[in-house]
Amino acid sequence: MPSYQYPALPLPEAGKYTRLLRLSPGDFSDDLHVELKQVLLDGTPNYEALSYVWGSSANPVSILVGPSRKHTISVTQNLATALQHLRDANESRTLWVDAVCIDQSDVKERSYQVTLMSDIYRDACQVVVWLGPEDDDSFHAFNVLHDIGSSIDINRSDHSFKLQVADDNSSSSKLEDLRNYRFRDEEIHAVNRLLHRPWFERLWIRQEIGLATQALVCCGRLTMPWYLFGNAIFFVFLEGPKLMTETLGDHAASFASRIFLADSICNSDSYCLEGLRGNLADALCADPRDKIYGILSLLPPNQRTMGIVPDYTRNVALVYQDATLRFIDHMNLSILVQCELQDTPPHMPTWVPDWSTKLRARPFTGGPSDASAHFESIAASKGEGTLSVAGVVVATIKHVQPLNFGDSEDDFRTMLMALSKMIISISASSTVIQASQLSSVCDALCCGTFRHRSTSIRENFPDFQWAMQTFKSIFTTSSSSVEDPDSVFHWTRYKAWVRSLCHDRSFLVGTEGSIGVAPLSARPGDIVCVLLGCYTPILLRQTRADTYQVVGQSYMPGF
Repeated sequence: MPSYQYPALPLPEAGKYTRLLRLSPGDFSDDLHVELKQVLLDGTPNYEALSYVWGSSANPVSILVGPSRKHTISVTQNLATALQHLRDANESRTLWVDAVCIDQSDVKERSYQVTLMSDIYRDACQVVVWLGPEDDDSFHAFNVLHDIGSSIDINRSDHSFKLQVADDNSSSSKLEDLRNYRFRDEEIHAVNRLLHRPWFERLWIRQEIGLATQALVCCGRLTMPWYLFGNAIFFVFLEGPKLMTETLGDHAASFASRIFLADSICNSDSYCLEGLRGNLADALCADPRDKIYGILSLLPPNQRTMGIVPDYTRNVALVYQDATLRFIDHMNLSILVQCELQDTPPHMPTWVPDWSTKLRARPFTGGPSDASAHFESIAASKGEGTLSVAGVVVATIKHVQPLNFGDSEDDFRTMLMALSKMIISISASSTVIQASQLSSVCDALCCGTFRHRSTSIRENFPDFQWAMQTFKSIFTTSSSSVEDPDSVFHWTRYKAWVRSLCHDRSFLVGTEGSIGVAPLSARPGDIVCVLLGCYTPILLRQTRADTYQVVGQSYMPGF
């Protein structure tokens, strides 16, 4: 049977046109049949938009197209399975499905249709989230998540929830007291397997669900309103450790990471380009250019005006460089904190973040650092991958020490002692670490992320005074342990932040005894610079006269 030939859509000047498919009714085993119709996105079409995973392209399924049923479109088995489950036995169903409604062979059409995604998903009467067929006890997962989600009202702004109360002032849930609830073994395993389905890993779903005014989660014939699913995930995210059962065993860490992932999706209504590489590190897409194009509709208003337009005729490096230059031109140089010189030779300018790869080190963004004192950036592209910027050199690295704080208290103290010895060996005037140096080390290792320095008090941030108290006890007494309960609490929090922020980083000692934290690839001779328009110092490496590579984000106390 011949393949369906897509009639061209009207030109963009005529309006925002797309196609909708009408899924014909039928029994589950019947051949799939659709009819396509061109429509103007003016708020009048009534349709549902499908959010799903394409899946493998192996062994595609042919669906019949048009009134004559003489042409076919090939779709993946995963999409065919979704359409079989979503098809009604008696009535047609109007859907927008990217694989069918966009002519995937037409690069220009695909590029333009991507610009309409915000309209398509925002204007849909409902977004249908397809997780896949029923399997792996998904029935238990849906039941418990529905029970939890329908029992509470959540408030994301202050990370709280409250139980819904029925008219007779009794709990409206089968779960009488959620705060004391524990997952049964079969429930937690079922939820864990549900959250490991591929849908949660897909990048495009962030936009699809983030723009939805109403959404429905489907797993086979099981359904649940998206807001109830989000309520339940939020509750499990907050109360996670209390809900765990020992039966998870080695899967506990994986379960926690998937809950974190699912909650971030439920809260995915906005992304900033300067934080994108960290926020979407694990989000998957077949085309690396979609790391930018897939979130355009979720950028904050002041970044949506940068003018980034999907263009799949451009290679990845040009797409990333264009996005970076537009950000610098419209905003500032803070996007450089996502740059990181790694072991492999760079395939694009080092001042352009490689959004297709993961950052080795976590960017530090929680502290009050504003190294450039709110000065606007002075930057301009000089062509051939060169960016001209204005700034000052504040230190040249003399010594570096890779940081590894291990998992135990002994590991942590061993690393501290190694840093102390390095600082003392460089200082010709002293045989012990000085109080001012101790304060700087305590500050540097936490990259300035302390409670008293945050613009709004963050209770989960470490307390500098408590951390310094333990620092002094470690370096000035023979005490081998922290015993006071308050000290233990604050020291434990400080260590957790240090391990997170210093993972895959190095400690630097610079000219005139300056100290700080640098990328793992830092080496002697690199320069620490404060660039106008960038809130933290950036480490640069000279390659030739007046030409430098960006090594990565750095921190030095006082900047």
